[in-house]
Amino acid sequence: MHDWKKPVPRTSFFWICIIAAAMIVVTAVIAIGFVWDARSRIGIERESPGAPNVLIITIDALREDYVSYPGYDFVETPNIDAFASKAILYSDCHSNSPWTIPSMFTMLTSRYPSTHGAHFTVRGSDELITLAEVLRMNGYETEAYVANTVLDGELGFDRGFSRYVRFEDIPHLMWLSKSSVYFIMESFRDHMAQWGHLQTTPWLTRILCNALKKERRRPFFIWAHYFDPHLPLTPPERYIWGDRSSKEEALSFIDNHPRNITPEYKGIAVPLYGSEVLYVDDYLARVFGVLEDEYLFENTLIIISADHGEEHFDHGYYGHGETHYEEVLAVPMLLYTPDLPPGRCDYPVSLIDVMPTILEYVGTEAVEGGKGRNMLDYLNKEPIIPDDTVVYAEGTISDLSTRSVYIYPYILIREGDDPFEYEMEDVRLARGPGDILEDPDEALFEKYRKTLDDLAVSAADEAESVGGRREIPLSEGRREQLKNLGYFQ
Repeated sequence: MHDWKKPVPRTSFFWICIIAAAMIVVTAVIAIGFVWDARSRIGIERESPGAPNVLIITIDALREDYVSYPGYDFVETPNIDAFASKAILYSDCHSNSPWTIPSMFTMLTSRYPSTHGAHFTVRGSDELITLAEVLRMNGYETEAYVANTVLDGELGFDRGFSRYVRFEDIPHLMWLSKSSVYFIMESFRDHMAQWGHLQTTPWLTRILCNALKKERRRPFFIWAHYFDPHLPLTPPERYIWGDRSSKEEALSFIDNHPRNITPEYKGIAVPLYGSEVLYVDDYLARVFGVLEDEYLFENTLIIISADHGEEHFDHGYYGHGETHYEEVLAVPMLLYTPDLPPGRCDYPVSLIDVMPTILEYVGTEAVEGGKGRNMLDYLNKEPIIPDDTVVYAEGTISDLSTRSVYIYPYILIREGDDPFEYEMEDVRLARGPGDILEDPDEALFEKYRKTLDDLAVSAADEAESVGGRREIPLSEGRREQLKNLGYFQ
């Protein structure tokens, strides 16, 4: 058995209060937990004996260079590294959009953002079948647990899931159902008492572990989406590194919790981002431990990735959703199957490839019109990048006018309306202003420009042919909630 790195030890701070609170709520909560588990079994279509389980874990705003298994040293991620040693590492994976809603809807439909249309105020096209719908029709129990408020079922993310749970959709203590008093004591502090911020990582970890432990007579598809290390940066204190002075500075920053981070805060914000990555990695040890204890590594396809990355003033900005630079689009991609040895694949892939990869692996028919490819098909090919291996991305939080195409080793970014403005980035260079080509080779630029323009026209034509999108009004309360997460000024 693997010795997964356990979470950082806790102090005994206010444990007596925690025990008292736990004794009051634990009886009622356990009862609710049993009722909830019973509800999740409703909706059986048919048995599917012998089919593999499917688990997708996405980590919000996780930069590809902030996991340590490829050799990066910004932060150590020992538990993700240990999982990577069992899995296939895709070293060149990109998102198809620089922010969560279109990126994750693309992952679940294998369609580009302009086609599905999902946005803050737009429900993604109901004409497109989702990964969860396909798997549920093929006998899977389908469940999703998401910690980012923007992944709203009203936008279409809950389609096909028999159980779809967001952090804010349930009483925040319900995640304690079936937990031991010890777990209540050690996790309550992280969950509720960090500078007045509700911590989503302990909740998601526990509810995911409970789902993985549940006895089932059908295979499962579970999608879990971690919110950290997304803004605001509020990691528990024990994950903040540095001397006493730097910790006090970080705690003061957290206490004021700025969402719109300006350059003078870079020296504080970037290390805090690393602390949040460590925080998530620490809790993933529990998930990996359950997968091992329940023998789920023997019959489960597991994908770990991210919806997008995060700019750390690499090009003058902190955050995501407004640019198509490498630090925002590049994401980790780890794929584990019980029947394939660990390895590495250097072919470019993207989140649009997740759905066809899973469907082919579990033995169901591909969905008509999907734009992705089976990532497993690239495993035995020579590491020579063919011209047709491209990654196309669309949109910003503001609109769909920004588009980009990635063919190793360059990203060509197109902004605005015709006449367009173009920018070419060399991903082999250090991330920052120095990776922008001031005077790219004309033939090279024209090749990329034509590819990008052709893809944009094709995507626009497809978007015209697909309906089923619906406007969803954005309430003032919802707008304020999104503003607090840094989405609006």
